[in-house]
Amino acid sequence: MTESRDPARSRTLIRLIAAERLVRGLALLVAGGYLITHLGSDFGRLADRAMRAVELDTRRPFFHRLTSKLHRLHAGTPARC
Repeated sequence: MTESRDPARSRTLIRLIAAERLVRGLALLVAGGYLITHLGSDFGRLADRAMRAVELDTRRPFFHRLTSKLHRLHAGTPARC
């Protein structure tokens, strides 16, 4: 019986995908832990402060809508459009 082997490039690609999934999973765990421990935070104010720190214009429509939705976000309730 002949033995079929994956080329080294294919194995490298699979390892790269697995590493990306691991990093994404860890980032989601960290974000979830932060959100659980900061239930009473005003995320709109935090987003506004972060955008101003990197010198984004918070009066632009996209950023303004984003911060408005985050201001209305409360624990256990979905943000309404």
